Amino acid sequence: MPAKQKWIFILQLSVTLGLLALIFHDAQFRTQIGEVLRGANPAWLFLGIVLAGIENGFGVIRWRIFLRLLDIPIPFLRTAQLYLVGLFFNLFLVGAAGGDAVKVLILINQGYRRSRVILSVILDRLSGLAVMVIVSGYFIWLHSDWLMEAPSVARLVKVVLVYLVVSLALMVLSFWVACTGWANRLPDNFPLRARLQEFCEGYALFVSKWRQALLASAISLAMLFAYFGVYFCSTRAFGVEATLSQVFAFMPAIDVITGLPISIGGVGVREHLFKIVLGALYETPEAQAVMISLAGYFCAASWGLVGALLLPFFWSVFKKARLEAMEKRAETAPAWQRAVQSFRPWPRLYHYGRNKMRIDPAYSAVRDALKGSSLPLHDLGCGAGFLAAYLRESGEHFAIYGSDLSAPKIKIAREILEPRYAALSFQVADAVKPPAGLLGNVVALDLLHYFEDAGQREAIRAWVQLLAPEGQLLIRTTLKEVSWRYWATLLEEGWVRATGWIRGGHWNFPRRALIEETLRECGFTVQISPLWGWTPFNSYWIIAQKRTKNASPVSLETT
Repeated sequence: MPAKQKWIFILQLSVTLGLLALIFHDAQFRTQIGEVLRGANPAWLFLGIVLAGIENGFGVIRWRIFLRLLDIPIPFLRTAQLYLVGLFFNLFLVGAAGGDAVKVLILINQGYRRSRVILSVILDRLSGLAVMVIVSGYFIWLHSDWLMEAPSVARLVKVVLVYLVVSLALMVLSFWVACTGWANRLPDNFPLRARLQEFCEGYALFVSKWRQALLASAISLAMLFAYFGVYFCSTRAFGVEATLSQVFAFMPAIDVITGLPISIGGVGVREHLFKIVLGALYETPEAQAVMISLAGYFCAASWGLVGALLLPFFWSVFKKARLEAMEKRAETAPAWQRAVQSFRPWPRLYHYGRNKMRIDPAYSAVRDALKGSSLPLHDLGCGAGFLAAYLRESGEHFAIYGSDLSAPKIKIAREILEPRYAALSFQVADAVKPPAGLLGNVVALDLLHYFEDAGQREAIRAWVQLLAPEGQLLIRTTLKEVSWRYWATLLEEGWVRATGWIRGGHWNFPRRALIEETLRECGFTVQISPLWGWTPFNSYWIIAQKRTKNASPVSLETT
């Protein structure tokens, strides 16, 4: 399950448990629930389970009509299995859209065309929606005076009427779009263009295959009667003398609101709505209303449990889909996201690196400056190797020599990055006395401010000694100047030292003139530009190159 969907599920589960706790926290209420349950008529509950089974049986037949129209030849038994598995996800996990997604996923993994499978589900849903809008509107109109007598119920009815009107308007609009071919003239980058085209194709099929569409609509009507009949049986099982017509009038309001992704399967939300509706219309005690709601839900949910029993037959499909999704996410994830995965064994380091690589503009600046280079790179003050991992995941393959004063960070870089990526080497070394190696490019991110003015000049002179004739010295540093960004940087520097992430008490941000003078004395051209990105810090990007260039790298020991 993707992280976003996982958090949504956790939130829905929390809401569900919270609402149920709110309902059942009172001991006297729980006693009343027990008394109501003991007085239930099991014959009506059994009839409710039968009606729920009939509804699902009709659902299998209706979906099968559209599968056959789209040349998806699935045997009836397999269609029933898929339908019940989808029902399980509808009722207990991620909602109706999640159940449809599971059915689509399974059929695609069995080799059927994605567009046709999705269209079969869309047609199935459209058929049910059209009938629900018409039938619900009729019964609400039929009992409008009765429903509007209670203000609390009247408010719910107004909500469902808005929903029905909007649904009808959207269906008419989409039908017009389909008939005029307007969706095909939309720009390729228009939002939901593909979805609009799928709806248009569905409407075209409805029109061309009107007999099958009419049969599916008749089946949808039977399904709706069976579904609301489940709750009619539940009201009768617990002694509320509601007529079937009245149930058809108030159930759409409850069903529309519980269909919102607030809780799992609408549990908790549905019970509160039943307390409001039955209490206002029939003066039903709260315990009785709650049990009517729960009994109706579990009559329907019993068939979803059959879908749960069928899940083991589809484990291989889910496992394959999960692996494919992970591979796809890995392929399409940005470089920083792939790079930071190496640091998961160290949670603090992982979360720090995740935020830093995502926000810090220096990483992409280094990548852009060195893109396509074959020269080795000296990464001075490399820490745990974030930059090296980022450059590898960005597709750069030149050798990288990382050095840092922190032995623990170098140990981590050696353990997790050297075995994973080729041509990486990390060692403990002082930034003023970097290790010898091949000449190439040099990058120093946020190092100069650790030295006094004389030490800054000495460091820059040491770094240029590592440059190949055509190499670049890349420096990111905060410059000492009067600005709000400079003060924000001072606060941040104090924070990282106070938390122990960077040890040491003194810092001295360099002046622009010192950097320019030192590099020009060494025979380099200098470019200095802001590198703020989305951060509040006073960072600058410095690129230095020799005025005259030669092509081949030379070993440091031979110079």
